[in-house]
Amino acid sequence: MSYSAFEHEFRAPERGSTNEMTFWRLQPSNVWSALFTECLKLRRQYLDGCSQFPGPMAKTESATTRTSSISSFGRTDFCSDLFIDMKSMFCILTFLLTIHGSASAFAAPSSESEKPSLIVVSDIDDTIRLTMVHHEGSFLHYFMGLFQQKAFIGMPALYSFLAAKGARIEYVSGTPTFLRRIFPAKFLELAGFPVGQLYTRDDYFEPIEDYKYRTILKLMRENPAAEFLFLGDNGQRDIVTYARLMANPEVSDRIRDVYVRKPYGEPDALELAEGQIPFYTAADLSVSLHMKGYLEVPETQVIVRSMDNGLRHSESSVRERALPPFTPISINAVIYLKRLLDGITDSVTKALFARVISQSVQQNGTPLARVGNDSCQGAYTH
Repeated sequence: MSYSAFEHEFRAPERGSTNEMTFWRLQPSNVWSALFTECLKLRRQYLDGCSQFPGPMAKTESATTRTSSISSFGRTDFCSDLFIDMKSMFCILTFLLTIHGSASAFAAPSSESEKPSLIVVSDIDDTIRLTMVHHEGSFLHYFMGLFQQKAFIGMPALYSFLAAKGARIEYVSGTPTFLRRIFPAKFLELAGFPVGQLYTRDDYFEPIEDYKYRTILKLMRENPAAEFLFLGDNGQRDIVTYARLMANPEVSDRIRDVYVRKPYGEPDALELAEGQIPFYTAADLSVSLHMKGYLEVPETQVIVRSMDNGLRHSESSVRERALPPFTPISINAVIYLKRLLDGITDSVTKALFARVISQSVQQNGTPLARVGNDSCQGAYTH
């Protein structure tokens, strides 16, 4: 089965399905979108009503002139009612825009039997989406990245595999609430990530670290029987946030694993805290998750193969979604990746992953890492 077909099989529920009806449409971003659609319908009805009741005017007059004219032919009451409906809709839209970061208020309640045993808590920017928050000259890159909706290769499939096994995905983003629908919500939908709750920051002046700690701690308290898998990056305080949770005796025993993508090197990056596991691409993340029992061999192969294809793609825009050009592959990274390689028992996965390591070092490796990469060549096969 091809990667695209395999990934599509594990995408979010189809619109209209039971899961979609009870979860997707109850998210505030979709309520807001639906209301906006209704406003457009009302506007269309308003214009249609104006054209249907032109009044005693000559047929040769322009549509603009007819629309601006007020006649006693019955159009006035019709259009006035529509105008009142439109005003009401926009009032509701304005209200939702101010509160729609409080996603939990719209979540579908689940019964005891539906409560998940594993909840995946994920950051978005530079964890599953290439945003370049701390890249040099980053403001323009960051601003453009928000609109380009670049998902890291392999991450939608990986999250979909976890969701298909019963894990619940929770997206905790530091994005301000007023940008929620424009950026993170639209990105998750277009990139094919599994349906999940999206939390955004209502108070723009609240530090991201405090907001995420508070949000995730509340989530853990609301799900006392679930274990948690955290995923973040070394750019926007995810390391510190997760370390605080790991040090909290109230919830620390339910944190199964913490993975941190390392897109940045010094001086922008933070050092990982004790117990946090690094990853550089979806390939090494999937291999590590397979070794810990989260993924099966075929699922791991799909992700590693997609990374192999992405790194060798002819277009730079595709290669950067596999491994950003500013992400350094150091000698320590090579040692870690080689350790993962040695632990792979499936020959196909091992050959693919060896090729991913070799290509990653060739593109982004430091001089010392290039020397250390020679030890990977023995496992490399075409």
